[in-house]
Amino acid sequence: MSRSEMEEEDREKIEPHEEEPTDPDFQGPTSESLHKLTQNELNNLVRDLELPKVKAELLASRMKQWKYLDEGVEITLYRYRQKNLKEFFTMEGTLVACKDVDGLFKALNMSHCSD
Repeated sequence: MSRSEMEEEDREKIEPHEEEPTDPDFQGPTSESLHKLTQNELNNLVRDLELPKVKAELLASRMKQWKYLDEGVEITLYRYRQKNLKEFFTMEGTLVACKDVDGLFKALNMSHCSD
């Protein structure tokens, strides 16, 4: 095998093939078959990844741009996600304290030992 033939063979192995599949039974994904995330699924993903608000909003915005989100999924929801938890805290100057630990854990659907 000549050097040019070896180089061509190596190039074929490395370079992506742009041609259409030749299998007549092949069916690529259609836009109808792709799973689009619901609001709850997106919220769970953001929580599982422990994303801060800015990054959660960026992720949601990109996913919406790429059409990975269901209709009606709100992106700006993450700007105010702490709103329903404010009632459990108090602020004096620069000091913030939780004034209702039991209520906070209940609102987060979490259990804790309140001794």
